[in-house]
Amino acid sequence: TILDENNALFKLREFVNGMLWFRSVDFNGFIGLKNVTSFLDKLIIENNKIVDFSKFLKKYELNYNLTEMEISGVKTLGVKKGKNVVTFDSIISSGTRALWLYYCWEIFFESVKFLFIDEFDSTYHFELAADIVKRLNSNSNFQSVLTSHNTYLMSNKLTRPDCTFILTSSFIKNLSSCTDKELREAHNIEKLYREGAFTDNE
Repeated sequence: TILDENNALFKLREFVNGMLWFRSVDFNGFIGLKNVTSFLDKLIIENNKIVDFSKFLKKYELNYNLTEMEISGVKTLGVKKGKNVVTFDSIISSGTRALWLYYCWEIFFESVKFLFIDEFDSTYHFELAADIVKRLNSNSNFQSVLTSHNTYLMSNKLTRPDCTFILTSSFIKNLSSCTDKELREAHNIEKLYREGAFTDNE
């Protein structure tokens, strides 16, 4: 069928092709957006992001003198240690590894239409998790959904109560639907949650 380029089916296809799910818990898994088979090292190197990635890590007080190295003919991300160079992958923590994965996907965010990160902050400290949410909020071209056990993120500075959901074995509801209280910007949402202000409310 010959369809106009503005047809809703094309818009739907574009949206679906721009969906991305990824997680860094237990393994670096992803579904959608791109058929990325490259190692994370290669993504950084091929996109000329070594300097930018260093600045990204430094923002979170992770200071690495990153460089490109080669092992058995394969380009690899390395760290200068005095006169020696070791592989980045061999010396980083699980939290830094999760940041590394996030950064690599952020390279492709201009193509994303819908983003879902499962347990995105499982290895992050509270402030880092909040900063990642702020980075995601700065992108206006896609919608993001995050799962977390971190109640610190229940903040009006990060997301509206009607966009923050409680998931239990018996219900899934946004905070606004879980209370009769009028929620205002000045409210400490996390404190209200800890005090039991949000229930099934039915």
